Amino acid sequence: MLDSGSAFRLRPRLGAIVLIVAWSTVAGAQTADPFAVHAAELEYQSAVEAMGLVHAQLSPDGVVELRGANGLVVRDHRSNIEAIRRLLDEFDHPSRLLDLELQVVQASTAEESATPGEALPDELSRRLRELLRYEHFTVLGHARVSVREREEVSYRLGHDYRVAFRLGAMLHHNLKLFGFQVIRLAENPGERQLLHTDLALTENKPMVLGLAPSESSDHALMVVLQVGTAEETP
Repeated sequence: MLDSGSAFRLRPRLGAIVLIVAWSTVAGAQTADPFAVHAAELEYQSAVEAMGLVHAQLSPDGVVELRGANGLVVRDHRSNIEAIRRLLDEFDHPSRLLDLELQVVQASTAEESATPGEALPDELSRRLRELLRYEHFTVLGHARVSVREREEVSYRLGHDYRVAFRLGAMLHHNLKLFGFQVIRLAENPGERQLLHTDLALTENKPMVLGLAPSESSDHALMVVLQVGTAEETP
């Protein structure tokens, strides 16, 4: 062990002094914010989905790995591990009932080109007119369904369309829909997939997806989605 006097005796060996000082500096940083390991076995939600949430919270030095059937191992600075542990505790909740509203809407620049059907609510129509070049909106299919987190959903909207997706878990009022598909139904040549993507919804805020042949097209197909929490019946 070196005392203060030993350091002075080593002064002629400049390389040794530099090495000792550098080692002491790194050791001090690790002591201030040392590494820690957190292992979590998820009971209700998917560890694969949780892995993406954790990865976004890691420090540059942190890592997260899948373990076993539905577990995670997180290695990071202790100051960050506690926040990640709380995140996983919030995420791993029992499956909740959600209220999901879906609408397929035809948008057009001219009223005469719109297909007869249910009109879109005035407030939503107004907001779409502010954002898009279309003036008229007609609902071709509408559904309001109760679904649970992590469920697989396939639902027909009107005569000509179907949507399919898998729900994630609601966290901080945000919900992911995985593999969201919009499918056009037809007798010949059969189903046609119009869209396939992952979506992130915010509770009680409508999301609008627009599909058009081109930016200058006089008509477009829109899908309007909105999610909220539903009351559980005893």
